[in-house]
Amino acid sequence: LNTSIAYLHSYFTDFVTSDPLCICSVTNPTTIANLAPIVSIAGNATRNSPEWTVSAGGEFDIPGLSLPASGILTLRGEVFYRSTTYFSEFESVAMGQPGFAMGNAYLRYQSPISKFTGSLWIKNVTNKLAVQGTYAFNTQGFIDNQYYPPRTYGFSIGYKF
Repeated sequence: LNTSIAYLHSYFTDFVTSDPLCICSVTNPTTIANLAPIVSIAGNATRNSPEWTVSAGGEFDIPGLSLPASGILTLRGEVFYRSTTYFSEFESVAMGQPGFAMGNAYLRYQSPISKFTGSLWIKNVTNKLAVQGTYAFNTQGFIDNQYYPPRTYGFSIGYKF
């Protein structure tokens, strides 16, 4: 079994700036020098700083199976959770990801002398669509989201020399 829990309390205490992605500078050309208004973001979370990150996993060797060369068959599962994350200090919903959880599953065969391994795996078992990061292309509000990979599955084979 394994687990990790991280708590992060990272926020701005005193920060005044303008948001270059504020649509107000595009829709209101009378704004001084066509700039977004100055705002205080004191109390906002810093970029890419979820308050909670939790992961847990476990594996179990399946006993009593008659496997080739008396190998070991292991079942493993893991899950991780990440609380709401903003990818901008302005806490924009368009540049954020609500809290979510994802899980992975593995079935591994290992030869008795640990030289050969074979695994079947499924990652992102529930096919959760979640934003991993964002990128703003320009100051007109065009935002590109990068997503975690969708459900993937496959196999791996290994040999130790």
